[in-house]
Amino acid sequence: KGVPGFVRVPQLETDALFFNNKMPPFDNVIVRQAFAYATDKEMLAHSVFNDSVVPAPTIIPPGMPGYQQNYSGIPYDVAQAKTLLQSAYPDVSTMPPITFSYPSSEVTQQEANALGLMWLNVLGIRITLHAVEPTAYNDELARHQVQLGYTQWNADFPDPYDCLDLNLLSTAASNSGLWSNSMFDQMIMQADKTSGNTRMALYNQAEQIAIQDVGWLPLDHQMLAAVIPSWVYGVTLNANGLYFGDWSGVYLLQH
Repeated sequence: KGVPGFVRVPQLETDALFFNNKMPPFDNVIVRQAFAYATDKEMLAHSVFNDSVVPAPTIIPPGMPGYQQNYSGIPYDVAQAKTLLQSAYPDVSTMPPITFSYPSSEVTQQEANALGLMWLNVLGIRITLHAVEPTAYNDELARHQVQLGYTQWNADFPDPYDCLDLNLLSTAASNSGLWSNSMFDQMIMQADKTSGNTRMALYNQAEQIAIQDVGWLPLDHQMLAAVIPSWVYGVTLNANGLYFGDWSGVYLLQH
């Protein structure tokens, strides 16, 4: 970080958790919200990732059309998390057992342990951590066998459709948690028929529904770091990674 020319930019990418809405206890929105309030994204970004990611209050990442810079999502709030869980399960020992399954190639043991400890300390729930080989994990996702899982989204193209429509519509093939919200679906379908500011406003409202109803629990957006010295001309770093246009415009200055 101390090297001249160091630059780090958030990418069009989101790491998130999802909850299987057909499996207890996550068929109850209050429990999903309790987990969301109990998740300290700032601590994860700082202590686990050494600030190489940015905490994600929103699903849509910075730099993307429709990004809601001033929307705080569901913040870390220990008291609120405990209150919500207490209202759903006055005796936490009666809660069904919970397993957090995650692809071993995308979630480190350190991150999984940090999440498990967080939920234990705040909610008093001991979660089973289950690292799964990526191919087997994808098979479990397709069969909707994952109770509490991890998903990673990368933009194919910079538009909310690519994220919200394709992952969170009740009819979406990639809706791994089988989350369904009629108001969200309605907003999305309206957005798909409009354009301009009206379209983005509808996507903003839809995203807020998905966050508050915990269709996804966004954790972070990954960042890409590079050292581009002042004598390297024609190469920049943006939300899609390293960028250079015409190779003939890339050259080194005398140094």
